[in-house]
Amino acid sequence: MKKYILIILCYLITLPVWSYNVNMIVEHYSVDQGLPNNTVNCTLKDRDGFIWFGTWYGLCCFDGVKFKTFNKQEYNSDVPPRKIQRIVEDKNGYIWVKTIDRKLYIFNKVTESFHAVYDDMKNYSENIQVIKLQSTAEGDILLLTKDKNLLLASVDGQGQVDIKILFDSRDEINKHDYRLKHHVLCETEEYISWVGTDYKVATVRKGEELASRPADFITNKIKSENQFTSFFEDGKKVWVGEDSGVFYSIDAKTGMVNRYVLSDIKGAISNLMVTPAGCVYLSVAGQGTYEYDLTDRKLQKLNTEMNDAQVSYAFIDQYDKIWFHENEKALIYYDPLNRTSKRFPFTMSGKITTLYAEDAGERGLFFLSPAGEAWVFDRENLAMLSINEMKQVANDKAGQQFYHLFLDGDGVLWLSSAVEGVYCINFPKKQFNLNSLLPSPAVAKENNTQGIRALFQAKNGDIWVGTRWKEVYRMDKSGEIKHIFASGNEMIGTVYHVMEDDKGNLWFSTKGDGLVKAVPDAKAPQGFHFVRYMHDAAVPSSISGNDVYFTYQDSRKRIWVGSLDGGLNLLCEEDGVITFKNKYNGFKNYPSYGLYMEVRNMIEDNEGRMWVGTMDGLMSFKSDFAEVEQITFETYRGENRVSYADSDVYALYKDELSQIWVCVFGGGLSKMIAYDEQTHRPSFKSYGLEDGLNNDVVMSIVEDDNGNLWFATEKGLSCFDKATGQVRNYDKYDGFPGLEMEENTALKTMDGELWLGCKQGILSFSPDKLETQRFDYSTFIVGCQISNRDIRSFTDQPIIDTSITYADRIVLNHNQSMFTLEFAALNYNNQNRVSYKYILEGYEKEWHYNGKNRIASYTNVPPGEYVFKVQTLDEANPGLESFRELTVIILPPWWASWWAYVIYMIVAIALLVVAIKLSLFMIKVKNDVYIEQKLSELKIKFFTNISHELRTPLTLIQGPIQELKEKENLSPKGMQYVELMEKNTTQMLQLVNQILDFRKIQNGKMRLHVSLFNLNDMVSSFEKEFRVMAEENEVSFTFQLPGEDIKVWADKEKLGIVVRNIISNAFKFTPSGGSIYVTMGMSEDGNDLLAKYKSDAPQEQKVSPEDWMKKLLSSEDSGVGIPQSKLAEIFDRFSQAENARSAYYQGTGIGLALSKEIIGLHHGEIYAESPEGKGAIFVIELQLGKEHYKAGEVDFYMGEDAASAPVAELAAADAEEEEAAEKEQAIDSSLPTLLIVEDNKDLCNMLKLQLEDKFNIYVANDGVEGLKKVHLYHPDIVVTDQMMPNMDGMEMLQRIRKDFQISHIPVIILTAKGNDEAKTKAISMGANAYITKPFSKDYLIARIEQLLNERKLFRERVWQQPEEHQEEQDSYEQFLVKKDVQFIEKIHQVIEENLDNSDFNIDTIASTIGLSRSAFFKKLKSLTGFAPVDLVKEIRLNKSIELIKNSDMSISEIAFAVGFKDSGYFSKCFRKKYDQTPREYMSEWRKN
Repeated sequence: MKKYILIILCYLITLPVWSYNVNMIVEHYSVDQGLPNNTVNCTLKDRDGFIWFGTWYGLCCFDGVKFKTFNKQEYNSDVPPRKIQRIVEDKNGYIWVKTIDRKLYIFNKVTESFHAVYDDMKNYSENIQVIKLQSTAEGDILLLTKDKNLLLASVDGQGQVDIKILFDSRDEINKHDYRLKHHVLCETEEYISWVGTDYKVATVRKGEELASRPADFITNKIKSENQFTSFFEDGKKVWVGEDSGVFYSIDAKTGMVNRYVLSDIKGAISNLMVTPAGCVYLSVAGQGTYEYDLTDRKLQKLNTEMNDAQVSYAFIDQYDKIWFHENEKALIYYDPLNRTSKRFPFTMSGKITTLYAEDAGERGLFFLSPAGEAWVFDRENLAMLSINEMKQVANDKAGQQFYHLFLDGDGVLWLSSAVEGVYCINFPKKQFNLNSLLPSPAVAKENNTQGIRALFQAKNGDIWVGTRWKEVYRMDKSGEIKHIFASGNEMIGTVYHVMEDDKGNLWFSTKGDGLVKAVPDAKAPQGFHFVRYMHDAAVPSSISGNDVYFTYQDSRKRIWVGSLDGGLNLLCEEDGVITFKNKYNGFKNYPSYGLYMEVRNMIEDNEGRMWVGTMDGLMSFKSDFAEVEQITFETYRGENRVSYADSDVYALYKDELSQIWVCVFGGGLSKMIAYDEQTHRPSFKSYGLEDGLNNDVVMSIVEDDNGNLWFATEKGLSCFDKATGQVRNYDKYDGFPGLEMEENTALKTMDGELWLGCKQGILSFSPDKLETQRFDYSTFIVGCQISNRDIRSFTDQPIIDTSITYADRIVLNHNQSMFTLEFAALNYNNQNRVSYKYILEGYEKEWHYNGKNRIASYTNVPPGEYVFKVQTLDEANPGLESFRELTVIILPPWWASWWAYVIYMIVAIALLVVAIKLSLFMIKVKNDVYIEQKLSELKIKFFTNISHELRTPLTLIQGPIQELKEKENLSPKGMQYVELMEKNTTQMLQLVNQILDFRKIQNGKMRLHVSLFNLNDMVSSFEKEFRVMAEENEVSFTFQLPGEDIKVWADKEKLGIVVRNIISNAFKFTPSGGSIYVTMGMSEDGNDLLAKYKSDAPQEQKVSPEDWMKKLLSSEDSGVGIPQSKLAEIFDRFSQAENARSAYYQGTGIGLALSKEIIGLHHGEIYAESPEGKGAIFVIELQLGKEHYKAGEVDFYMGEDAASAPVAELAAADAEEEEAAEKEQAIDSSLPTLLIVEDNKDLCNMLKLQLEDKFNIYVANDGVEGLKKVHLYHPDIVVTDQMMPNMDGMEMLQRIRKDFQISHIPVIILTAKGNDEAKTKAISMGANAYITKPFSKDYLIARIEQLLNERKLFRERVWQQPEEHQEEQDSYEQFLVKKDVQFIEKIHQVIEENLDNSDFNIDTIASTIGLSRSAFFKKLKSLTGFAPVDLVKEIRLNKSIELIKNSDMSISEIAFAVGFKDSGYFSKCFRKKYDQTPREYMSEWRKN
């Protein structure tokens, strides 16, 4: 879109160029902006505010930004018309369209459809071609057909076309060419109408008083035989003229007719026009034009240039000037007041349109000639300007023609071009005055720069103007130039700032020419003499730079000077001599970094702080200094960009309320809110583009008399209301000319006018006189897209059947929840002022402020009913209420509709019923399963608990048996009894272990200890074990093993359990005379190991499967074989056979289940086969190698010994609590002391009996008693059970390790829990050993003695060189807690430090360590084997050895050095330890 602004423009064909002072803004629209075609024949603004264009390619609608063309057939529309010539709107909003080929259409804006008016007219005219389309005052449509019938048409509320005939031309036309024979004044019952031979038509509704009169009541009154030649209607009366010179006035309301006969008029009245003042202008063919005053009844001929010209049209403009159209030749201007006239001939010939005239008042009077030439009339200079020749139009196409001229209700002119589209012309009011100050030609040759750089009004009212071309203007209050200072002694320079001090001196800041002081001097030619201050490098006290940008006098009357090349200066005057203080000679703290030397402006706040604007942001300091050296400058470089404190400061301004405003380059406007004295940081509130400013580069700022701030920006002018924070921008639509504003050049004069400096001169205006054109306009929704598809394109399933512009609601499916709405404010005066806000109520809670964006988009809006609201905001018209609403309904999916929920409810009820029944059934099944599981768990738990209880009695049995075999001399028979007891004890222990293993597997705690061993050897061992049983049971027991060794990776112990279970079961269920076969071999591929155990009965004892089944379920009969239906159950828990040879052999039902679990852990397979009548076959398959074991699921051991390593068993001793009094016993001091803590009295007594020969024994029955006796006796070692009442062994261990007095005592844990987790926990808590029940007496004694020996070795080492063994800890030391090690080291340190102190004793050590004397004695004795006195003596003697070897001291000196008071006693002790005297040892050492 091309936009132009006309400021000064005029053109006259036959006269010189005149000044045309009407502002015009021209906007050009063509196909590039969306027009369907550049040939535009007509323009219309409808009652809603849309602009419509009739183009060569169809009808087009414009909303101020976008075009929408209706040239495609949609829905039930007729074929859209093209080559549109004329469009009008009727009273119901329908648009009537006439084409070049005289076809007629009606366009329904609501449905966006066309209706071809053809059948509707057939009954009213023989030739339905329409040659004239025109609207009436009432909004009806006048139609003139080719056969000159006049029709009145309208469309009712239901869209039906209603046509009335006003004139039937059958008797008034020539049949061969359909021409009217003469002008016609016709009448019907409702209307009086005019049909001219020149195609002019008009109709006026008759008054109600004439309703009862005949249809020809008025025409019968005239009863003239002459022909009517002219017609005029002024809204009150109808005027007609005859060819005889007579004219009539007709009152259509009452039917009154007045006849006027003027004797001077003889010819036909070709044109008739009546003014509101009562003057009739009559154009008479061959006689000229007359003015007849109806009041005075005077006739006067006009003195015009068209005496004999035929006037085809006349009208009166808004200034009561009369215009006559000389038939297609010229326009004649007539001023009735001074009776002058002027003729403006058309420069183009031909006829492509009719004459149009549009009066825009002071903005101009516009004409369009029949040849398509557009004119604008300059009323001030009585000059006519051809718009065709304007630069803005001629640049598109020179000499182009226009088809239509239209002035809308808002004063916007629309020109429809024949080839270049549409021109939209606005007429802003001229409200700003530009005083074009330009350099004189002589100055321009030397200095071609332009621009006003300084504006200042002195106290006497004179206005001083500084320019870039080094001329300084002195003006009076009205702006008249009084004097120009430009040369000689009056040459000031390029003035950037002017300031008047309290003494009346003027200070001129110049760029390049230093600082100039104008001192008032009555004797000087202009009342001033000038003093210039320039920078002199040789004079330190001179001004620091010549590019001076400002001077400022603070509240203390000091004058500050800022330069762009030398920083800030303080002007000082002493004894009439002026010097300058600056960074180089006084400002010690002036910033040495950044651009703070480039100073632009300065201001002082109410607190006395000076604010300096530099190119590196703000700088400040307090003004209450005594010496300039005391000034502390603050800078804010690097602060948050929101503060705008570190940008190039263009202007600083202090308003009437002492509020400081900062204008920075690119940062808009900032208001200083506060200054924090604590943090030394200012805070700001910023205003920028988002707050309404038209540009973020503010050049100047000034305050008017109303307290409003005015900003000159790079793009125009803005007014800021400090009270509301609203910004009003002024641009070319307000008459603001396109000027280039200068920096920090604004002035409010004493008269309240505002002056702004610019490149083109001085712009001045009065804020109170500025007017804003306020127009009321509507806002519409003009577009809607569903999933990026136009809403009207859904033809298969239309969403709406109307235009979205006129729709009140839209209904969308659930999958159409992504939609976009486009809206438009129909403002054609200035779209730049328009912004929008919108909300979707029900979905959003806050309005979106959208700026100038006309789009609102939503995605994934849930089903529901919403109201979309959009409101237009106009900064020039804050009170505008222009908004639009649209209800948006998004339907739920079918599965979320109301009927779907009904179905869901029915289905839910049905499912609930089914669920209840199913739940009851499942509860029953679950209860059954639960009961079965509980029974199984109870069995396992029962057997496990029994096993735990059996462990301790088995230990008590196994221990005495072992003692009897080893120590007692038994008879052979007695030995047999003992061996029998040992055998059955072992079998019982195996059964207990099986139960515990099975429970361990069930809990997922079984872990295999895998090693490589020879399977042949293990299986062969069972042949010896079961050989005696085979002989006793008279069963054939046969082994068939491969000749080569079979090495397998497996848990030898667990695999032995499996083999023993299988063979034992074979013996249980094989009757006498039967046979058991054990075979083993490799699979065909060599990867699997197969072991088969087959149990057969004698042939004569073979039984049927049914009998076998029976025997399987009972325990009475004998027989073998497993029914096929039971093969899958025999490996289940507690599955027991009833065909054992006797009740003695009845099992627990867990042997095979345990075997299957163990084989499963080995990734093997065990299964049974039972051919009918042939017994049972059990097969075990194992994989060779160890790759099938997963990492972390087993422990690998190397060697045969590792394979038989004891595996921890899960057991717990839960014995009854019994109290036993400890018996008095004699203590052998040569034996170690042992404390046994065990709640089982028998086991406790047995341990005492087994250990009393080697240890002094103390016993305790639980952890509480045991902990007391540990404190009482300080035993050398503690042996405790883990599971005990009151306090278990683990808790007692934990308390021992936490008690510093006894933490060193070794502790052995006895337990039935043998899993790795329990063992790891005990060791981590400080247990020195962890022994699983049942255990061997020898193993227990060996472990105790090992711990005591380790402690003995530790004692021998630790006092010799303790520091050398800190990293080589033995097993005993590993279990010493850290505090005990520190205890020993501390004692050693204390003794070393007090060696020469002969009074050093046990009390000194104990107090240093922090223990009582007795506690210290016991702990030290237990840890080291020394009493405190002996320990000190031992260390002293060891130290004496070092002194003998490493010093020249005498024996007496050494004795005293190591703490002996008596050298004799020292020698005695030395001899006792080393078997020689100290002197002998010294002599022997020194000889070597």
